[in-house]
Amino acid sequence: IDWIRSKLMGAFNVQPRDRGNRRLYISRTDTVARRIINEKAIISMLKYYDFEVIMPGKLPLVDQVNLFYDAEIICGSGGSGITNHIFAPRHATLVEMHPNSYVNRLHWFSSNILGQNYGFIIGQSETIQHDYQISISKLQETIDVALVLAKS
Repeated sequence: IDWIRSKLMGAFNVQPRDRGNRRLYISRTDTVARRIINEKAIISMLKYYDFEVIMPGKLPLVDQVNLFYDAEIICGSGGSGITNHIFAPRHATLVEMHPNSYVNRLHWFSSNILGQNYGFIIGQSETIQHDYQISISKLQETIDVALVLAKS
């Protein structure tokens, strides 16, 4: 992780930071699996907390690195887009959502290696593609904790 971080951040002239100030929600609406069924309600709630909606796969790599290096909180469904958390500051918080039918601990490991805070929410899977619902109240509680951690 340190190697890829240093290579790409160096190539794009991005200086690592201790803390960021952007709040990013990573959408998977451009995928065919593990989509959040109630994403509109989630985005509405996250807008209250000043989150930006991002689809990393639609951005050039340089823009992804530049966006994530300034992240305070990253929230989204597990997948390749959220892997960009490796470019976030070491004090960033990752809030990852999973369907109960497909839990992957990869980002827990990578965020721990980087010293980032990590939280997760497991939702109820409703389709064969592992699309799922997330509890808005659980997400709100988790974001509130992430905001406290961001200030510590």
